[in-house]
Amino acid sequence: MTNWTKIKVEYIKNNYLQKSNTVIGERLGVTPSAVSAKLTRLGLPRPQTPKYHNRTYWSQQEEQFLLDNYLTMNNKQLAANINRAYMTIAYKLGRMGLTRPRGLGNSLAMTPERRKQQSEFIKKKYQDGIWSRDLSYTKTQDAIAKFREKTLGKTFFKQKFKERMTGRGNHQYGKRGELAAQFRETHWNWHNGSSFEPYGLGFNKQFKEAIRQRDDYCCVICNKPQEELGYLLCVHHIDYLKANTFRQNCVSLCRNCHIPTHYNRNHWKTFFQSLLKERYGYEYTEDQKLILNYMGAV
Repeated sequence: MTNWTKIKVEYIKNNYLQKSNTVIGERLGVTPSAVSAKLTRLGLPRPQTPKYHNRTYWSQQEEQFLLDNYLTMNNKQLAANINRAYMTIAYKLGRMGLTRPRGLGNSLAMTPERRKQQSEFIKKKYQDGIWSRDLSYTKTQDAIAKFREKTLGKTFFKQKFKERMTGRGNHQYGKRGELAAQFRETHWNWHNGSSFEPYGLGFNKQFKEAIRQRDDYCCVICNKPQEELGYLLCVHHIDYLKANTFRQNCVSLCRNCHIPTHYNRNHWKTFFQSLLKERYGYEYTEDQKLILNYMGAV
């Protein structure tokens, strides 16, 4: 339990309107909550302040002092005169809409002695309108020269390595096409290079738009609308033959659903043909081939 002496109580009564509970607590060696509880027991409520902030109460005299002196004193000087924190002054000036002209804050922060030293320093360094290249500049140039000398060897070896690994110096020179063909043909998803085959002339913008419109501009797997996705839906060939560009062989897919269709192709053929047969009444044979009621349909 806090031992409240008469001196402490008197200090609270004299300062509770000017100082926060934290400042009073630090001065008296008690916690802010103890100060708040003591103020309640003494019947000394502070003026009502907005609920969205918990700020120290400012008297009219303090606000008038800021208004009269903010252009002639910096924030630290203002804080020292009214016994406030430096950041509290800065925030209060902003709340009151008191802003200093550009550059004035820096000039107020410097004492006359500091301002005089800076002026002499500039006069010494600045000669005939050209900033003198003093010792610091020379040291910088020396450091750059040493760095270049140190890295010259690394650059030389990098250049030699590049020459050895490009063109005829590369041990794989002339074999690149052979190796690529070998890897392509043995890959499990090669499919005789069908990805390099061109699309038919009928697979154009008009045809793709007709397929998207037929599917109500939604992915047939996840049903996400094209407007929500933010890009045009992909048009996928069900039997993976680019020449078969017909309504019965194309569906609208989003990018996330289009990627898995390149794996386990027989499963996706059956899935999409069953889906289109149920939705639009298209017909297919048991071996997953198209039965077209008419040719060149779009």
